[in-house]
Amino acid sequence: MASLKRVLFVQHAVDPNMLPVLARLSAMPDIAVEVLFASRLPPHRQWSGAVGGGIRSGFLPRLEINLGRLGAPFVLRINPTAALEIWRRRPDAVVSTPFPSATSLTALAMARLMGRPFILDIYTMASQSSARRVFEPLLRWLVRRCDAFVAKSSRTAGYLVSLGAPPTRVFLAHHAVDAQGLRERARLTPSEKAELRSRHGIRDGQVLLYVGRLVERKGLKVLLEAFAGLKEALPNTSLLLVGDGYQRPELEGLCRQKALSDVHFIGSVPHLELPRYYGLADLLVLPSISTRVRFWGEEAWGFVVGEALACGVPAVVTDRVGCADDLIRDGENGYVVKEKDAGGLRAAMLQVLSDHELHARLRRGAERHIADFSYERAAAGYHAAIEHVLGGAPTATERSGTRKRLRY
Repeated sequence: MASLKRVLFVQHAVDPNMLPVLARLSAMPDIAVEVLFASRLPPHRQWSGAVGGGIRSGFLPRLEINLGRLGAPFVLRINPTAALEIWRRRPDAVVSTPFPSATSLTALAMARLMGRPFILDIYTMASQSSARRVFEPLLRWLVRRCDAFVAKSSRTAGYLVSLGAPPTRVFLAHHAVDAQGLRERARLTPSEKAELRSRHGIRDGQVLLYVGRLVERKGLKVLLEAFAGLKEALPNTSLLLVGDGYQRPELEGLCRQKALSDVHFIGSVPHLELPRYYGLADLLVLPSISTRVRFWGEEAWGFVVGEALACGVPAVVTDRVGCADDLIRDGENGYVVKEKDAGGLRAAMLQVLSDHELHARLRRGAERHIADFSYERAAAGYHAAIEHVLGGAPTATERSGTRKRLRY
């Protein structure tokens, strides 16, 4: 029987998207998982969730300074006891995210000090931001010191290889969704849809949906420009903006200036209630753009795209959305358009909403394709990375036994 491998995850926050993956890893007979969380989930993520599923976990004390704005936090965080806690547990392998942060760098340093393999859990992709170019030599140096990588998207995997990571050490574990649970909560009766429309003053007709922060890199000014053009062809279409952020006053001002009707600012919605809006929507739009002034400046994945697809809602996204290569298949469950191209965005939205046969086909494709992005498949990606670094390595129990035999 294979020896039990003790793996310590040092995670940036209690992310409910990751908890089911960790629970499935914990249930595997050859792995013992323990998790140290560097922080609670930031408020802008809007998700809620408790640690459970048999996961052994704890929280690291932390010092935090938020230098960001509403809907766009930029948190400087230090976990002063991280090194001590990792040393006390002396795991067989360490897995850490995000990259680079003070906590993940501490985890890497401690793994090296203890002679344990280090697996970088990473969701970042290539960016045009100025800061990224400045820090690229450091990133390359850090990548060379990791034993394996778990990438959350194909773009992340490609970015790692561009930084010098050997492709054989990169393992995919795509962001997963609870497709069945989302789909069930999104099934609204006609009366429930009517109530939701009445609550927000949404006219009868097709509904475009955006879910996310109201911040610059989401490309919402481009979306409003595209929507204005769409209204000329489909005047009964409404646009729902679900979320909040520092750009909301500017966006509301643009709507008044352009006399743009049927744009509804819903505000923040608890995550468990989001499926109701997916159930009302005919199309999800994520018009994210790249920015050069942000530290990272990219839409690393786009969780709402997977959630919408799970609910049978096709999606139109820009080529700056990290999940575009993995989740979207043009003409099957949505379309990918160029960033900052209002005309292209309008054309894609119009194509989907004006062709009922195409729309029905995209809905079927949305549910079919998202089935591949399960928690079990994500857990298998982590397991493969752990097996790669620990396949022939002695476990903590075996090392202890060796020391005892030598002692006596």
